[in-house]
Amino acid sequence: MLAVVVSVVGAVLGNVLSKGAERKFGWDVPRESPTDPPTGEWVLVDSVAPLQTEEEGFSWLFPEPLKLDEEQLAQANRFARSDPDALAQWWRRLGGVDPGNTHAKIALRGNAVKPVRIMDMRALNECRSPLTGALALSPPAGLESAVKVGFDLDQPQPHARTVDEDGRWGGPYFSDQTITLEREETLVLHIVGAVKARYCEFRLEVRLLMNGQEKVQVIDDNGVPFKVSSFVSGSNPNAGENLDVYRELYVGGIASPPHGAWVKADPETWKFPSSEDWSRTP
Repeated sequence: MLAVVVSVVGAVLGNVLSKGAERKFGWDVPRESPTDPPTGEWVLVDSVAPLQTEEEGFSWLFPEPLKLDEEQLAQANRFARSDPDALAQWWRRLGGVDPGNTHAKIALRGNAVKPVRIMDMRALNECRSPLTGALALSPPAGLESAVKVGFDLDQPQPHARTVDEDGRWGGPYFSDQTITLEREETLVLHIVGAVKARYCEFRLEVRLLMNGQEKVQVIDDNGVPFKVSSFVSGSNPNAGENLDVYRELYVGGIASPPHGAWVKADPETWKFPSSEDWSRTP
């Protein structure tokens, strides 16, 4: 009888001491499954950054009339001379939206022990009429290696399409290929959102596959949707035609001789400068 009591007490005491040691030394902390990523996301978005491309020019559309004073125009011209990226950020802070195409660089990183495959991507887009509040016009004068994918936002929830180095669009990107990310492996995506007749806001829905399981992840522009607007149908800003649909107009670069400075213009009367206009300037 005594032996039985001692053995039971000993077992209970040993169990209590064991639990106390586990708590003291952290042995009771739940162990992470080797297949689960630490944060619950299979793919991490390290950064999202807008891109300006020379072939698109440096023009901007705005939802409301934009009233710039002389100091603001002077600030725009200081940026234009010294730091085009800072100028782009400045226009964006004022509410500027890319016309026609918007470009962004998205840096992704694998976050699961097992390889994660990107099976598909599509844009979750909401669209309406093009923006007409104001136009800041600076047409084109004439990247770090990345996977380039395009989204035709004139279509409902369009899937990713191939875009070659010359900007030509092809078929569905993921129809016969996928992208695989190992743990800590990085990938830079160059996305292009394009519209011809609308203003669109969109986020990207990414379909992932890991170890036979599927998951959907949404990527946006640092907490807000990506944005892009077409020019109004019938207007041709890069040729200076039918600009009276815009309530305010500012021109710069090759649209503004003699030095390309940003200046306010009248959208009802402004004409695109000719080569003679530039040749007559000092």
